[in-house]
Amino acid sequence: MMHIINLIAWCIFLIITGLLLELTNGWYHITTSKTLDVFSVATPIAIFILFGVLLASKHLIKQHRIYGEWKIQYSKFILLGIFPVMLLLVLDITLNKVNAYTVAKFDLYPLSILVLVICGYYSSQSLYKE
Repeated sequence: MMHIINLIAWCIFLIITGLLLELTNGWYHITTSKTLDVFSVATPIAIFILFGVLLASKHLIKQHRIYGEWKIQYSKFILLGIFPVMLLLVLDITLNKVNAYTVAKFDLYPLSILVLVICGYYSSQSLYKE
């Protein structure tokens, strides 16, 4: 019974995620203010990072049950959580300048989704209790 509830919760999460992504895509096409520009960029980033955190929720729940103080593994957090996002940002800036002079375009969107999910996953995996 618990597996069915978990499956329903994941389906609801995926449906809400899809609706939010479509909504932010609509904001991108009708941008009339700077606030909508920020939301159209920040919402997909937050959703994909949250998806990575949800994938690591088993670890967080296990750590939550342990008595102690929360600590963070800074090496794991920086190398596996923050560094890939920064690398993606540099790659995106570089490719935007390179694509302006070339005919072939390289789409970073699928790679950015993967990197953001990995960022959320490893950022939450770097938390532990002592």
